[in-house]
Amino acid sequence: MTSVLLGIIFFVVGYIFAKPLIRVFSDQDADLIAISVTCMRYYSPAYFIMGIGIPLGIYFQAIEKPH
Repeated sequence: MTSVLLGIIFFVVGYIFAKPLIRVFSDQDADLIAISVTCMRYYSPAYFIMGIGIPLGIYFQAIEKPH
C-alpha cells in the first residue's frame, strides 16, 4: 500500500509541479522548459504504474512463482 500511495503522490507532484521541478535544473531556455514540461507530464503516469509493478514483482519473487 505504501508503494502505491507513493506512486500516486509522485504522479500528482510530477504532473502538477512539472514546471517548478524542471526550473530547478534548467532556468535558461524557455523552449527547453516547455518541451520538458510536456515530456514530464507524459512520463508522470509511469510513477503510478511502477508503484504497482515493483511490489508485485517482489511479491511473486518472494513466493517463488514467476507467473
